[in-house]
Amino acid sequence: MANFNAHTLYNNDQLTEASTAAVILVIYPNGITKATYTNSQKLISITSITTDTTTQYMEEILFNELLNTYLLDHKELITKIYIAPEQAMMMPSAMHEPSQAEQWYRSIHFVANNHLIHQCPIDHDAAMYIMHYPKYLLHAIDTHFENADLKPLACSFMNTKHTQETLVTVHLHHAYCMLTHFEQGKVHNHQILHNHSLQEITQQLNIHLANANDYKIEVSTNDTNIHAEELIASYFGEQMLYLTQHEFYQHLAACE
Repeated sequence: MANFNAHTLYNNDQLTEASTAAVILVIYPNGITKATYTNSQKLISITSITTDTTTQYMEEILFNELLNTYLLDHKELITKIYIAPEQAMMMPSAMHEPSQAEQWYRSIHFVANNHLIHQCPIDHDAAMYIMHYPKYLLHAIDTHFENADLKPLACSFMNTKHTQETLVTVHLHHAYCMLTHFEQGKVHNHQILHNHSLQEITQQLNIHLANANDYKIEVSTNDTNIHAEELIASYFGEQMLYLTQHEFYQHLAACE
């Protein structure tokens, strides 16, 4: 039996699992977050299931055990699956050619033989998002969740109207960090970090915001630490907008 760490991040005591009409999964390299909703997209619960591996996708045998233990009971209710990849790359749609994009991606990132490269439109089709993940993951999705819509997690940040002149979204999941930098509502940069401290992430933010006057930092996290907001704010400052776990997963449910 694998050593899985399961934490309830949110639970609406006024609703029960019997009310569950839809489930959204977010798959990270070291675990899965499962959110359940009513038929009106009202959030019921959020559960985070992680392994001790923090920067790479778990072995297939561990993933299958996690799948059997936590995800197959109501698999027909899973409507959306978001992938948070180890690494990713974006390029303008006008410049995109699949085979050349794959070659370019492989020249930048190591892609294991048992991984596949996934390319899909993002940012209202203005760009192509390129990422890689294990083949077993796609096989499991095709086998068990054939009705689910598969998207990069980055879609949830990019396919949203941003009015701030400069905005950096920061999504934290234990040792995983996804940064997306917007200028005038358009994606300017996208970065995935592993095993970075809050101080190191702040240094990256300072690079993104070096020439910005009017900016906002929007933070979401799966951290189970009750002091997470205060800790993050102590590094990111007054311009930080903190999304609670409830707010972030309600946002995921609303994403098209």
